[in-house]
This record gives sequence, C-alpha cells and structure tokens, in this order.
Amino acid sequence: MEHEVFVPVPAESLRRVLADPARVARCVPGLQQDADGESGPLSGRLKVRVGGHTITYRGALRITAQDGGFAVEGEGTEARGPGSVKLSLTVRLAESDGGTTLHFAGTARGEGRIAELDDASALAAAERILERFADRLGAEPADEAVAEPESVRGEEPGEEPGEEPEEGSGEGSGDARADDTAPSTVFETEVPPPSLDVLAEAEFEPLDSPLDTPL
Repeated sequence: MEHEVFVPVPAESLRRVLADPARVARCVPGLQQDADGESGPLSGRLKVRVGGHTITYRGALRITAQDGGFAVEGEGTEARGPGSVKLSLTVRLAESDGGTTLHFAGTARGEGRIAELDDASALAAAERILERFADRLGAEPADEAVAEPESVRGEEPGEEPGEEPEEGSGEGSGDARADDTAPSTVFETEVPPPSLDVLAEAEFEPLDSPLDTPL
C-alpha cells in the first residue's frame, strides 16, 4: 500500500510532532488510550470502520525516527474475537510549495473479521485513516510550552498565593482590636460607675425601655 497526503505545514514542524509519542497519540483516529499508561502513550483500544463494519482492536503502535522519516510498527487483537492485525509502515516527509507531502508506504496483515472483508474496502479504510491522521498532525502544535500559572508569578518566597494576613496579627493589629471593641450604637455605650455620676442621687421615673422614650 502507498498513499500521499499534502499538509500545509512545514516539514520540520511535522517532524517535531512525529517525534513525540504523546502528541502522535492525539492524532491517531479512533484511538482510546489506556488509562494507566503502563504500555506507553500509543497503547489502548483502536476502532476501525471498514465497509460499514466497526472492529475494535487492543494493541500498541511504535514509532521511531529512521533515515529522515519515521517507521511505524503496530499490532493488535480483536476486543471481541480471535482475530488480529499487524502493521508495518514508513512515513517520509517531502517539502512542497506551501507545505509538506507525507508519503506513506507499508503492509498490513490481518486475520479474523478483517480478512472476511474485500480488499477494496480495507484499502479505502486504510487511506481514510491516513488522511485523517495527516490532517491532525498538521493541526497539532509543533511545540508545547508549559506556561507558568499567573497565580504564582511575582509572589515572595514562602508566601502562599493570595494569602491574606491573619486578623489581629502584624502591624496595625492594635487598631483592629480597638475597632472590634468600639460600640456600634449609643445604646451599647457603657454607663460610668455611679460614683462618677453627679446625678446618681437624683430620683427618676424608670422607663420600660430606652425605645419607649417619646421623641
């Protein structure tokens, strides 16, 4: 099998993406990666649609740089059945006007459900996967820089981002305590001791409540 796909992206940018298995995994159509990641970023379940049928394989892909291009090796077994498939593919990049032409060449051997389908359907499905893969490669950023979180920029060493000083501590804590103890209304004002009140001996009619005093 041989197939070519044009991508409007410089070849060097595509090479950087192909050299990163984690980003390659995002470009493989139908790939659902293993949650634990123990088998590598290119392992998991791959759904392939061929001639109106959908076949799910469990397996892994390996991609390595080779002679200015890349070699892809993959194998998988049917998730529901005894069938299996093996893939051997080379990817070469050629500079073109306005972008890069990707040359795919290789072979695939399958047993089980894939072997029961006609060759034309299998070839059409393979070419469709390669075209979608190439389109995603072109859309994938060539470089992924990790931005420093805004919340930690400009912070002093040992200071937690956004941390406010504790109430009642540090400079100005005396003013804060004074404000806390200040009465909020005239009815909360403490009455001086009788010994300081010159009118302490005077007799007044008691009132039921300060609020009952007529205005």
